[in-house]
Amino acid sequence: MKKIIALMLGLVLCISLCACKPVAGSKNYETTSGLVEITGQKNLYYDSNTKIVYFMFNEYLGNQGYGYMSPYYAPNGFPYRYDANNQTLIEIDNGEVNG
Repeated sequence: MKKIIALMLGLVLCISLCACKPVAGSKNYETTSGLVEITGQKNLYYDSNTKIVYFMFNEYLGNQGYGYMSPYYAPNGFPYRYDANNQTLIEIDNGEVNG
């Protein structure tokens, strides 16, 4: 009988752990890093000083978490800049990088 109860408790525990899905972590990037969310774009933020655009996210499950951050690259291989006035992504060209 004790083995059956232990087995059932183990089964319930396994099912409950497997059913949990990661949830989005804190998105308070502006306060902690100076990054500003781009309205209408999922996971895109720009640096308030350089205007470089970044793709980033974080998720967690219980007390374990993970995340990712990378410049958001244009087709020409350079990161995008964000123009807050026009609310557009601008491709950086080679002249801006070298000049």
